Amino acid sequence: MSQNTAKIEFGKWGEDMAVRFLMKHGYSIVDRNIRSKAGEIDIIALNNEVLTFIEVKSSRQSGDTYETEAYRPEVRVNRTKTLRIRKLAAQYLKGLKDNDIAYNFSTIAFAVVSVSINKAARKGKIRFLNKLCF
Repeated sequence: MSQNTAKIEFGKWGEDMAVRFLMKHGYSIVDRNIRSKAGEIDIIALNNEVLTFIEVKSSRQSGDTYETEAYRPEVRVNRTKTLRIRKLAAQYLKGLKDNDIAYNFSTIAFAVVSVSINKAARKGKIRFLNKLCF
């Protein structure tokens, strides 16, 4: 398996963990991996008429490093990334039709799901940073 393939598989694993977490907390998954020339939105979910555009950041951790601020995956969501997500969200909303499940929302939100995985200890930590201002 190439390094790039392993990275893609790890990212998908992190996104799958994020989806399970979101569903457990009452979110309906509307869409995943929406791609355009501008980039990709990892997850679009609906909860209580709030349509949320979610960026997932995953990282491998060793020892107790996932407990320290410097190793949190969400710190990789910088200004450039947030502007790209806003642009992608606007494109997505323009393309909605009346009968789309995602059309049943009253407001939109942005969120980050941070997945820190310690494979050696066979455990992970998920942080959900929601209602962010992008």
